[in-house]
Amino acid sequence: MRLMVNGGLQIYTQTNKMPRDNDDCILQYQRYEGKDSILNYKELFSERTPGISCLTALSSGKIGTIKQPINDSKGCGGVMRIAPIGLFLHNDPEYAFQVGCDAAAITHGHPTGYLSAGALAAIIRTYK
Repeated sequence: MRLMVNGGLQIYTQTNKMPRDNDDCILQYQRYEGKDSILNYKELFSERTPGISCLTALSSGKIGTIKQPINDSKGCGGVMRIAPIGLFLHNDPEYAFQVGCDAAAITHGHPTGYLSAGALAAIIRTYK
């Protein structure tokens, strides 16, 4: 769903299933448009893209694992997608850690790439 705000600024949502009743709520904001207004930070409205490691790993047709890494990437792409594991899937922080590591290892084969993801999943599980 794309909403137009203030004559041209666009807000994108991840779903088009948001009830139409919410549109007015989103569009009603205080009309402060001074130099410190968040609306002046155009960078917040730019498109983001997945990292090269994720794209390369996924386009290879292979699935990386801890025992058979697909690459030597230690970027943040594995960590960025781990939160749902800690929030929803597991009652055991140790298991959340392992699943977080396994999920990140699909695209990030270096130990710092997948261990940090496992740690975040366990931390989220522990403190949710």
